[in-house]
Amino acid sequence: MASISAITSPTPVSVSVLDRSRLVQARRDADAAQTTADELRDRADRADRAARTSQDNARDLAERSQQMEATYARQHNGIARTGRILNVSA
Repeated sequence: MASISAITSPTPVSVSVLDRSRLVQARRDADAAQTTADELRDRADRADRAARTSQDNARDLAERSQQMEATYARQHNGIARTGRILNVSA
C-alpha cells in the first residue's frame, strides 16, 4: 500500500515543473496586463489632448463671435446715429 501512495503522490520534480510553468504563465499575464494598461494610458492621453484642442477652438470661436458682434453693433449704431445712407451703386 505504501508503494501505491508513493507512485500517485506528486514528486518534487513534477511540483517544481508545475510551479515553473505557473510562474512563466503569471509573467506572461503580467506583461499582457502591462501592455494593455500602457495602451489605455496612451489612448486616454490622446483623448485628453483632443478634448483640450476642441475646448480651445470653441473658446477662440466664442471670442471671435463676440468681437464680430461688437464690431457690427458699433457700425450699426454709428450709421443709425448719423443718419447717412451710403451710396453703394458706384
